[in-house]
Amino acid sequence: MKRRVLKTTGIVLAVLAVLVVGLYLSLNIIVRQAIQRVVPKITGTPVSVENVDISLIRGHIGLNGLKIGNPEGFQTPHFLTLGSVRADVNPLALLCGEIAVRRLVLDGAVMSVELNPRGMNNIAVLQRQVKSGVAGDKEAAAAPDAAAKTPAPAGRKIVVDELKLLGTEMVLGMGGHVTSVSIPDITLSQVGGDGGVTLAQLVERVLDVLSVDAVQEMGRAMQRRLMQDLNQNMSQGLRHLGVTF
Repeated sequence: MKRRVLKTTGIVLAVLAVLVVGLYLSLNIIVRQAIQRVVPKITGTPVSVENVDISLIRGHIGLNGLKIGNPEGFQTPHFLTLGSVRADVNPLALLCGEIAVRRLVLDGAVMSVELNPRGMNNIAVLQRQVKSGVAGDKEAAAAPDAAAKTPAPAGRKIVVDELKLLGTEMVLGMGGHVTSVSIPDITLSQVGGDGGVTLAQLVERVLDVLSVDAVQEMGRAMQRRLMQDLNQNMSQGLRHLGVTF
């Protein structure tokens, strides 16, 4: 009798272990597919993720190899590639449908900034697309029957206590010249602390912060390029006049 109970218990534990492992693997796949389905609706560009690692018990979410494509009209295939994304969340709040993030770290980002033939840079085009998504979120929230509906994953409110952008590199492509610039680490506190933000609003906030550095670096790059062209033209003009150095 005792052996039978132990055997039954062992079988039950084995089945539970298989179910837990299966749920764990399925959850990672489901979240990966959700990201690749939802985020492109915000950015208007292709998005891919290499792998996802989720632990509900520890309240940890990790992404590796996140790539956000460039808008149409730009040469480089990706606007942004991220080495890793790490989020420490409140698992109990997550199970209740709320997304409370204690710490969100975007590490090893490489952002390619370039101009299209019309003189527009890709980060401005992406910002415009994301802002239209934010406007759509606000319209949906203001709808008369909005309170009666269960919010979609992209519309759920997120609160981030601390957001860090670490090891960010910006690659500027202008007139055939490519310049690489390291961006100082950035820390934001209490993002969405006044009632939460949607995923589109969170992406908008990150793009706004990065765009400030992008515009500044593009201005410096243009100044350097103008000075180089000016020096080259002056040297050629003086040589044409017979002046040598």
